[in-house]
Amino acid sequence: MGTAQAAHHAFILYANVGTHPRH
Repeated sequence: MGTAQAAHHAFILYANVGTHPRH
């Protein structure tokens, strides 16, 4: 559960940064 959760969270963060890049 921990590994899958971490991978999923990382994916969400990566997707969030891709859609909302910080200046």
